Amino acid sequence: MRPAGRILPRSGVEGCDHPKWSEVFSLLKQQKLASTEQEPQILKDLQDVEIAENDNAAFICELSCAQAKGEWFKNGEKIKVTSTTKIRQEGRRHFLLICGAQCEDSGEILFQARRVESRANLKVKELPVRIVKSLRDKTALQGHRVIFECKVSPARASVSWLKGSQVIPSCNKYQITSEDAYRTLFINDVGPEDEDLYTMKTTGGQTSGRLLVEGLTIQLYKNLRDVRVTAPDDACFECEVSIPPSRPPQWSLNGAMLHNGGDIAIEVRGNRHKLTLRNTYPAMSGTVRFAAGKTRSEAQLIVQVYN
Repeated sequence: MRPAGRILPRSGVEGCDHPKWSEVFSLLKQQKLASTEQEPQILKDLQDVEIAENDNAAFICELSCAQAKGEWFKNGEKIKVTSTTKIRQEGRRHFLLICGAQCEDSGEILFQARRVESRANLKVKELPVRIVKSLRDKTALQGHRVIFECKVSPARASVSWLKGSQVIPSCNKYQITSEDAYRTLFINDVGPEDEDLYTMKTTGGQTSGRLLVEGLTIQLYKNLRDVRVTAPDDACFECEVSIPPSRPPQWSLNGAMLHNGGDIAIEVRGNRHKLTLRNTYPAMSGTVRFAAGKTRSEAQLIVQVYN
């Protein structure tokens, strides 16, 4: 028979579950982790970027190892991914893309991976202001509202409004609005005094439009009548209109304008208008005309000599 085998002593060899083997495995794991977490190095630094407004800005940083993760900052604040800001990593290369950059996006860009970092500056140049849509002349009825509107580019452009050479303030009479690229001036309850040249000014130029105000239609309730007097008696002419004229009415004699004073008296009582000519003489005979807006009335003056 084959002799029975004998059990050999352990002679110092321990099993895998021995405490000393656990320490060995832990040490090996730490060494492997340390080897994969070696401090990365910058192989390609960020470069400064200078672009015009609304263009795209791209930053690229390349590291020595693909395992390192990085973060992006602008002026000390961490950059987050948005619809216009993209962050991407392709192996050892890290990308930051800012789409449609605006002036406020200018600043210092920082890429950081563990204890290494790279910095660069982004400069976004402001576009010159352009007037895309100019103002147009306006004609409005007295008492109505008038709107002057134009369009500028870029949409954030600052503008000012002028009436003649005077800057227009925002108040009950005038309302000034900015919506996207449109700049609008509202003029409420316009009257003859609002007739003028209105201008919108920007750093890139200006555009103007003239306002004309038409008075409401005036009707004659009472026309002038012919007057026959003996020199030097007074000659009186009267008429009545439906509404007060927006401008002072005009009186004339044989085409010559008449003004209040001396032997000429012009009176207004409500909607009634009166002209009195004193110290009359035969050479004054002729046509007397009253004009209020587009409304006219005429009558004849006849001056006789006393026999």
